[in-house]
Amino acid sequence: MSQPDTPHPALADAKGWPALPVWVVRRGHRITFAALAPHRRAREAAALLPCDSATLTLLGQIATRESRARLFLTHLDPEHPHNEQVVLCPRGTPGAVRIRGSVAAVADTLLDRTRDAIRRMTGLLRQAGRYDGAVVWHTMSGALLLAGRDARRRHDSVHTTSGGLPTLGKHSG
Repeated sequence: MSQPDTPHPALADAKGWPALPVWVVRRGHRITFAALAPHRRAREAAALLPCDSATLTLLGQIATRESRARLFLTHLDPEHPHNEQVVLCPRGTPGAVRIRGSVAAVADTLLDRTRDAIRRMTGLLRQAGRYDGAVVWHTMSGALLLAGRDARRRHDSVHTTSGGLPTLGKHSG
């Protein structure tokens, strides 16, 4: 249920659309560097989440540690590079710049924002009267919620504690 022909909803109104904070260095209108943490000469920017199902699914897999793919960003509107809005995108997108930094540090935030973007797309499809498409997107949101819970359980089981102290892999009993 990807919508490559549909313009990004944030082109009309970016307020409220889910975004991930990133730090960006620009040379003119071109993005030359992007990072998940503050960096010298970088300005903070909000990398909007995409609105197509394939990329949102990939972001969900990255957030739940099911995929080791990297995060990339590009201009939201390549036709108007003076518009400084950026959007997360898959590798290979024209003008894409790899975002440096550990995704694990922002995995929970990325997961929450990805689910929010999916829910917003579900709402937009319902408003447009495309109920079959909305059902598909709603199912994607539920699947991502369950994947996130499983990922947190897997992550927590590795970090077992005993009296608040790490047990170095031993399970408390």
